[in-house]
Amino acid sequence: MYRLEKTYASDHKDLSAIVYIAAGTLDVKCLDHARRFEELMKKRQYPGLRYTLEIFEDESHPSGAFIGYVKGYRWIYGQTQ
Repeated sequence: MYRLEKTYASDHKDLSAIVYIAAGTLDVKCLDHARRFEELMKKRQYPGLRYTLEIFEDESHPSGAFIGYVKGYRWIYGQTQ
């Protein structure tokens, strides 16, 4: 993923996308990658990119996935309920 992003960034100044990233604190590897990706996106400052990282306390990869699906859809599509 990081190689692809680096290649993309070398030829582009913008990324038009809406991205929701979620990770649970019990899934250390996934959480590390999510934080690393967030830092990279901050550094790139793509004008067309809207993203957020949400971290779920005491959730693992399987348990956090379900929460992330629901909250991600709501965040992307602007639903509050």
